[in-house]
Amino acid sequence: MSPLPLVLLAALAAAPRLVPVPALVKVRPGRTIEALGQAKLRAARGECEGVQVYVAPTAEVLSADVPALRGPGTAELPVRVYREAWMDLTRATEGGGATGLWPDPLLPVRRAAGGTNPAVLPATSTPERPLVLYLELCVPAGLAAGKYTGQLAVKFRDGTSASLPLELAVAPVDIPATSSLKNTFGLGVYVLVHQFGIKRDSPQGVALLKAAGRALLEHRLSGFQMGLDPPPSRPGPNGTRVVDFRSYDAEMGDVLGGTALPSGARFTTTEVHDDPRLSRTDRVAYLQAWVAHFAERGWKQLLYYYAHDEPAPKDDPVVRDQWALTRGAGPIPLLVTTYRPALFDAADIVAPVMVCMFSHPGPRLCPIAPQPAARIREQLRPGQQLWWYQSCMFHGCDGPPKDRQLAASMTGWASYMIDHSGPRNRAMGVLAFLERIEGELYFDTLVAWEKDGQPWHDVWRYGGNGDGTFFYPGTRAQVGDEAPQIISSLRLKTLRDGLEDYELLTLVAARRGRPAAEALGRRLARSGWDITEDGATWTEVHGALLDAAAPDAPPAGHSTRGAPPDGTRTESPSR
Repeated sequence: MSPLPLVLLAALAAAPRLVPVPALVKVRPGRTIEALGQAKLRAARGECEGVQVYVAPTAEVLSADVPALRGPGTAELPVRVYREAWMDLTRATEGGGATGLWPDPLLPVRRAAGGTNPAVLPATSTPERPLVLYLELCVPAGLAAGKYTGQLAVKFRDGTSASLPLELAVAPVDIPATSSLKNTFGLGVYVLVHQFGIKRDSPQGVALLKAAGRALLEHRLSGFQMGLDPPPSRPGPNGTRVVDFRSYDAEMGDVLGGTALPSGARFTTTEVHDDPRLSRTDRVAYLQAWVAHFAERGWKQLLYYYAHDEPAPKDDPVVRDQWALTRGAGPIPLLVTTYRPALFDAADIVAPVMVCMFSHPGPRLCPIAPQPAARIREQLRPGQQLWWYQSCMFHGCDGPPKDRQLAASMTGWASYMIDHSGPRNRAMGVLAFLERIEGELYFDTLVAWEKDGQPWHDVWRYGGNGDGTFFYPGTRAQVGDEAPQIISSLRLKTLRDGLEDYELLTLVAARRGRPAAEALGRRLARSGWDITEDGATWTEVHGALLDAAAPDAPPAGHSTRGAPPDGTRTESPSR
């Protein structure tokens, strides 16, 4: 069945009806969208998929319920339902952004104790602000492969109702619960609790921090800055330091030990908290205690030391001093955010900003001539890791540049901005696989919360909408008595889909050879700024990856461009 033609939202029939929309699409008022003929998805075990449901205006929705989908035998698959909230952007991010209403926050429709949250629904769908639901299906490990079916049931104020059939085909493919691509995303505990007026060390503050850790893990992410305060210590025998890790373990033990989620997912990395109040000798002993504690607890995460951030040449002595400090402590790997080869030797983890790894037509965004990942790796010693990170250099840290030629160099880049496309939000996982990147750093997920910020009204930071902000504070105004709650975003789901792409590409490379996986990956991205914008291609490649990763995949050389068995156009979250 062919996809429905482009649908003009304002021209939809007045009678309430439910229109499935690819999760990779950002539905906007008054704009055309590409609707799916049917809400059919495919997924691996361990993967999350989703679909958006546009409620045709004008209608007031009282409830939206989806019982667990039923599959082979007695197997069931639960569905999470969110209502998409709107962000009214008054400034456009350079490189393709636009002002106006954009979807991003995802408000959970169901209460923790069951039933519809009255702060989220009822809600009205109008042409000016249509109501869009986001349905999320996360496939647990061990679930039987096969088709799972069910339906979304929506009740309206006028007494009518509507339903939408749902189907998810679980492939006989397994991706790991813990990300294979290491990452570390900032989430400052003091910023987190301040937005809710909660004290850092209160039981509520600890519970909120642990909820934030679960929210990161649900999207295959690991966090840093979650503790900040160095655990207290005292002198021990033979020049050692005895560190009191009790509070640290209580806060971080679940995400490090694999007990935060039923899947057993763990953080891939965590940063060590140095105590600069100590003498140099005691600091070395203090860091050694961290290494010993992680070994004792069986935590195999990459424990790293975050060096002075984005060091200029004048900061090189500081970084080299940190290098020397960490040599005596295990050593503990030193993460250095630099694109300058002169400092590569003082790092265990070299993390250049991504714009310094791809050449783009027009004026360069990087202060030096970009070096591709392969060229950087040639300059690293054995055992060094190559990471990367996004920064405001993609779109102008102070807003749109006056030099329009420079602005032209900002087009097309993989981006986490709200007013950039879904494919650009998702591309980092594919690019990491293609460039053989070993980890991703991102500076913050709560930056719009800082200094009494109002993230529900303004997420413009460092020249971009949503730069450094992936979560929203769920206060009583948004979620009623479910507050305080950490609200995820459409971009966070899309980012996770990109990390799942990385897992599938890795599986295909292992089973069919890396050239086969790269051929599929390059249908989605050719460089950091050349991303496929066509959602249908992302859907097709996702299906081809599932086919190629299956244990009975055809030998290399056979086509991996296949569509779903019934020929129906299907969609995954942000696909």
